Amino acid sequence: MSGNLDRPAAVTRAIWLLIGGAVLVAAGGMVTAAVSFDTLRQVAAATVPDDMVRSTMWLYRGVGALFVLASAGLVFVAGRTRGGDVRFRRATTALSLAVVVVVSLSAVLVGTHILALLGVLPILLGIVLLGRPAAVEWFAGHPGPGRFDDRTFGEGSKYDV
Repeated sequence: MSGNLDRPAAVTRAIWLLIGGAVLVAAGGMVTAAVSFDTLRQVAAATVPDDMVRSTMWLYRGVGALFVLASAGLVFVAGRTRGGDVRFRRATTALSLAVVVVVSLSAVLVGTHILALLGVLPILLGIVLLGRPAAVEWFAGHPGPGRFDDRTFGEGSKYDV
């Protein structure tokens, strides 16, 4: 628990911003996936055939499901970042950027719910906060997996022979 007390406020804020943004993207994805055939038929031109409307409906459902899955992954990785492992910080940053790119591109090319677009803003802020010098120093101070800090096998440790 002492690691949580030493965690910089930037890391805590970044994690909560990432989780909040992921929740907004997931909510937007669920709304996007819930578009019905009748709704799309009403907004489509009368010359558009029903098969194309059905295809568009399935495209919206796929994009919505992608948003939900990507958001779930982001929440998982962001939660694991709290422990201070630099690998999860990198994974969180990479997945966050991927979510931002996918949501932005799908908003331009396919169209999506406004909640998904609003979720991109806190995710971007979270990425910026994870790159702050205090956060980077805090992550650099934690030993990675399979590595030990100097206190583990230093002089006077319980492993000293």
